[in-house]
Amino acid sequence: MWLCERCILSVPAFEDVANRCARCGVPVVAGRCGCAGLHPRISSASSALPYVGWVAEAVRGAKYEGERDRAAFLGCVLAASRCGDVLRRSDVVVPVPMYRDRQGDRGYNQAELIAESACRSLGIPVPRRILVQTSERASQVGLSASARRTNVKGSFAISPDTGLRSGLRIVVVDDVRTTGATLTASVDALRQLRPARVDVVTVAAELPVAAVVSMGLPGTQ
Repeated sequence: MWLCERCILSVPAFEDVANRCARCGVPVVAGRCGCAGLHPRISSASSALPYVGWVAEAVRGAKYEGERDRAAFLGCVLAASRCGDVLRRSDVVVPVPMYRDRQGDRGYNQAELIAESACRSLGIPVPRRILVQTSERASQVGLSASARRTNVKGSFAISPDTGLRSGLRIVVVDDVRTTGATLTASVDALRQLRPARVDVVTVAAELPVAAVVSMGLPGTQ
């Protein structure tokens, strides 16, 4: 166990938030939610927790500090949340890919480890590597929403010979949702498969300041 109960409870789950949007899963504040950042073909986006406190530290550890076991723990967190129900209803679970050179340097793709752990915890089929990143792009860290979209646009493609039929329910898994640019690029590539629906789930979602305040969370993300 990575955390004591007190630390876990210091960040409330999105499923406990009364005013969250049914489609994008984040709190509605002053009539606004996170749907504007979602690809129109995304049926729903769900995140287990806001990207603050221990959640942000855990994601950064899994992403940048070689903490593979932390990624596995986050997969269990994802499975135990309402995101687990979305995963159970899927036909195919697809982790967001990483460019091969970057994955080689890091030694793993944290989104893939999270997805594998979540699927194991739920007892459902393992994720499929049907998406690939075809070219290396600059890091998204520090980029504006529009710059993020431009940076990753067209960078994902379907792997050859996936053997998948059309009309499937696909769930895309990533570690954290910020502007939605990476998920949008992933869904653009998946359109080729003509899925019945595409849902996305992430361990965490980054929130605007107003939403952080509405949830009574610390202001630092």
